[in-house]
Amino acid sequence: MLLDKEKPENEQMVFANAFAKYQRHNPFRRILNNNVPLILLLETIKHLNNDKDYNGAGISKIELPILLCWKDNNSLELYKQIKKVRKKYGYNPSSEVILEICYSLLDDVKRDDNSIIVDYPDDFIRKMRLTGLISVRGGGRFIDINTKEIKAVEYVLKNYSIYKTYKTEKEFYNFIGNIDQKLISNLLVYKSPVRATNQELDKWVQHYQWATIKQEMMNLVDGKSSKDEILKIIERPLRLEFLTSLAVLNKLPNVKVKPNFISDDEGLPTSFASGGNPDIECTEGKQKILLEVTLLTGTQQHIRESYSVQRHLEDYINKGHNAYSILVTPKAFIDTCRNADFIKFQYKLEVRLLDIDLFLTQLETQDSLNKVAYTASSCN
Repeated sequence: MLLDKEKPENEQMVFANAFAKYQRHNPFRRILNNNVPLILLLETIKHLNNDKDYNGAGISKIELPILLCWKDNNSLELYKQIKKVRKKYGYNPSSEVILEICYSLLDDVKRDDNSIIVDYPDDFIRKMRLTGLISVRGGGRFIDINTKEIKAVEYVLKNYSIYKTYKTEKEFYNFIGNIDQKLISNLLVYKSPVRATNQELDKWVQHYQWATIKQEMMNLVDGKSSKDEILKIIERPLRLEFLTSLAVLNKLPNVKVKPNFISDDEGLPTSFASGGNPDIECTEGKQKILLEVTLLTGTQQHIRESYSVQRHLEDYINKGHNAYSILVTPKAFIDTCRNADFIKFQYKLEVRLLDIDLFLTQLETQDSLNKVAYTASSCN
């Protein structure tokens, strides 16, 4: 399933299946903490959201270390511990308060403090979002259940909250390696991938100023990490699709932008578009512009992108659309440029290549997407 490049949404199905079953205390690891992290997270969030004293936003990121150090699968007791912290410190307990609780749970087993407070929670959030069942809210401060996948969440809780422990590696391997088709069939991505709505995209255009969008896109070019609490949990290639969509909407509000990435209930991307679809479909008047983005450079850029971009464009033209493509990349590779020249000559297919920095400059100086594409090129 993971090797099927035409169906990147398979990743969600695979990780939902794996994390619904993954037990921290298993024959391969045999650590002291005995719980299923995804189940513990979902149940604790439900307890918190059902509490009338709170705003239904889930568990805060600063509270996550307590969950990660929790010894068993007793979500009710974990919820009570978090509620005790909130009563005394609100939603902003100090790192020292959280560390004190964590070390009491770890039986004084020493860990790096920064890892407990920052690194482990960041890694945990990224992994849980791979299932498609988790959303981030409040500027990245809270982790909540993705309401678009509530049916799958309820299935997971009903079927995996009570679990069998395994004595041998082979038994656990067979259990976790078996695909639960009923779980997969309850995921929306199995039937009809959920994409960001215009309203959700508009919210993020308002949230991120142009200077931030530009800087974050250049960070991707330069290989720099994001410090933004939301963006840093989105995988880099997927982050580029998201930021590119916002960049066009920010500078060219008259262009209709339809990204094809799969999103959660906040409109944040969780998976790539399925095969056969361009990354982003734009409409300007009667013109269709297929925005394709990649972080690949060199030979891999040509091998992995040139032919898929060509196929997507052919599909749209064969459907009767007046269309061309823009490939946005860190640096256009000569073979990718030559292929674009060839298919224009041979098949009358127009693919324009723009380096990310040039694409951003064009958006700042031009008043239409057509001008962005045709007044400059990275293949000259």
